[in-house]
Amino acid sequence: MATLTVLKFENALDAENAPDVIEDLSKKNLINLHDAAVVT
Repeated sequence: MATLTVLKFENALDAENAPDVIEDLSKKNLINLHDAAVVT
């Protein structure tokens, strides 16, 4: 089963930092990350 998650941020800087946080969570096996994109 596929899941699409969309995160909305108040500004572009927060959005640009999000992939680093998500990647860290993935390395800790807290989430499964297959692909990510930032759109501003």
